[in-house]
Amino acid sequence: MTAVASLPDLVISSITASPTSGNPGDSISVTVVVHNNGPGQCRGKYHAIRLAASTTIATTIRYSDTFTASALPSGQSQTYHPVRNDSPGSNRR
Repeated sequence: MTAVASLPDLVISSITASPTSGNPGDSISVTVVVHNNGPGQCRGKYHAIRLAASTTIATTIRYSDTFTASALPSGQSQTYHPVRNDSPGSNRR
């Protein structure tokens, strides 16, 4: 018999931003909920968020923020609240 690994399966179950529009340099509050759909626990993991001005998000769009998620057991969710405030013309990755 071969043992099958119980792996995590992380998904972003929701993401919201407030305000939904603004100007360069304005702050934006983003709420991200990450859920583990897999049977295994996820160890702490580094994540990056990209926000786009349109509905198309490409890898060429700079990272808006990063965060490290703590361990996430199977079936559980965690909420993160990164806040961004970049000056006009900044190009942070």
